[in-house]
Amino acid sequence: MTKDEFINRALTRDENTIKEMFSHAARNYDRLNHWLSFNMDKGWRRAMVKRAELGSMEGDVLLLDLCTGTGDVVFEFVRNRKFRGKAVGIDFAEPMLKIAREKAERMHVEDKVTFLEANALDLPFEENSFHLVTISFGLRNLSNLDKGIIEIKRVLKPGGCFLSLEFFHPDDGMSKAISSWYINYVVPLVGNMVNKRKGAYAYLSASRDKFIDAGGLDVKLRKAGFANVNHRNFLFRIATLHRCEKPK
Repeated sequence: MTKDEFINRALTRDENTIKEMFSHAARNYDRLNHWLSFNMDKGWRRAMVKRAELGSMEGDVLLLDLCTGTGDVVFEFVRNRKFRGKAVGIDFAEPMLKIAREKAERMHVEDKVTFLEANALDLPFEENSFHLVTISFGLRNLSNLDKGIIEIKRVLKPGGCFLSLEFFHPDDGMSKAISSWYINYVVPLVGNMVNKRKGAYAYLSASRDKFIDAGGLDVKLRKAGFANVNHRNFLFRIATLHRCEKPK
């Protein structure tokens, strides 16, 4: 399959193609994310944990992280001194989960985290199960965004919080120029040097450009019935953090 054929198939949100792409990238995934973001991804995840407002939650907290990959969001939460409870990370790429489980063993947090192979569009959990649901750079990859949002709301407890980190196309001149240069040229160049799967990192820029904007996600979340919907942008609007709540 050529690079263009791979990207075109991935952009249809074909689940098998997306799964293959992330499975193949698993071995270098963490290293590349840190390199390509100049370690800013770590700060973005810390900001996500801060916006969860763990200090205001009473008792043990149940966290569900969607499209968890190698589990970095889960580990950011369980390392936080304010986090009391347990976390579940789900992904449909088993090679990613294998690495996440190995990391949990090295960190000695196996009693706090569980990693399961599952699809974010068909979550194997009952309604009103989790206090927090998170997703980091995974919304773009869902084959049906609206269905994914409905599933997120279904498994959240009333009053529960949803947090999303994602890449969106910037809506102002300077931010658009800088972030587009970075996403369209730097990421594919460096990514393809390390990951031999043609098109895997070119897909990032193509999928971002075809995705809704940050305000569009606000609209979808409100339409689905979420309350207190808001978002903040990070450096040059390269990444955006959304936060909203399921009404009590």
